[in-house]
Amino acid sequence: MKLEKVELRHLSIPLKDPFTTSTETKDHIEHVLVTVFGEGLKGYGECTCNQTPYYMYETTETAWYFLSQFIVPHGVGSEVENIEDLLKNKWYKAVRANHFAKAGLELAVWDLLARAEGKSLS
Repeated sequence: MKLEKVELRHLSIPLKDPFTTSTETKDHIEHVLVTVFGEGLKGYGECTCNQTPYYMYETTETAWYFLSQFIVPHGVGSEVENIEDLLKNKWYKAVRANHFAKAGLELAVWDLLARAEGKSLS
C-alpha cells in the first residue's frame, strides 16, 4: 500500500481537573494526531509526549518538528505491505531516538494496514 498523504494536527485538550506533579500543574494536554492516507482509507496515530522536557527530553513541539521536517516528508510515497516495511526504510532508521514522534506514524500505519484487511487492532 502506498502512503499517499500524511496529515499532522496539533491537539490541545482541556483536562477535567488540573494534574499536578513535582514540576508543574497542567490544565490541558497537547498531543500530535497523525493521519495516514492510502487506497481510500485513513489510519490514525497519536504522539503522546509531554509539553515540557521535565520528565523526558521529547516534547510535543519536538515531536511535531521531527515529524513535519524529517519523518513525514520522506514517508509520503513509501510502499508498505506490513509494519516491517516502514521500520526498515533507510530514511526512517536515520532519525535517531525521537521514539514518540516515530510511534505516532507507526500507530497510524498499523491502523491503516488493519483497516485495509478489515481487522481491528485490538
